Amino acid sequence: KAKVKHLTKENYELKNENDELKIRFEKLHGGVSDTVLTSRVQDWIAEHNGSINVVEFARHNRVPETRVEDILNRLVRQGYLEQVQ
Repeated sequence: KAKVKHLTKENYELKNENDELKIRFEKLHGGVSDTVLTSRVQDWIAEHNGSINVVEFARHNRVPETRVEDILNRLVRQGYLEQVQ
C-alpha cells in the first residue's frame, strides 16, 4: 500500500511537471489552443471530484475566466459535461 501511495504521489508530481512544461511551451508558441484547454478542463474536473472552480482553474492555467466558461459551455452543449447546480 505504501508503494502505491508513493507511485500515486510520483505520478501526480510528474503530471504537474508535465503541465508546467506544456504551459511554458504554449507561451513560447502563442498561447493555449482550445483543444489543449478543453483537455485540461476535463482533467481538472476528473481530478477534483467532478467539479471546477473557474477562478482557480483560470489562474492556474493563466487564461481568462471567460475562456474557461466558454470551454465549459461548449462541453455541456456537446454532451460531455452535465451542469449541476
